[in-house]
Amino acid sequence: MRVAAHVGDDPAKAQRVADLSLRELGKAISDTRPAKAPLSDADQAALHEMMAIWYRDKPEWREQWLDRLHREAEKQRVSPSKVVFPESGGGG
Repeated sequence: MRVAAHVGDDPAKAQRVADLSLRELGKAISDTRPAKAPLSDADQAALHEMMAIWYRDKPEWREQWLDRLHREAEKQRVSPSKVVFPESGGGG
């Protein structure tokens, strides 16, 4: 899926990708990910507050989320950290 998203509708790029080995392809895709910017202090505080609410007040949502994450991981045959949710347009 990530290869298709990486190639898009560009036939020249598709040909270059077709000529790569799996190892080279994996490296090429992983090298194109944008660097993640660190969170500001305000954003970090907001994230911690949200996570505290999530853990304290929403245990059933957390369980539902983890169940769905593991089902998707099994279906996609990847680890839970590599799951791509189609309705969100991908991930990673």
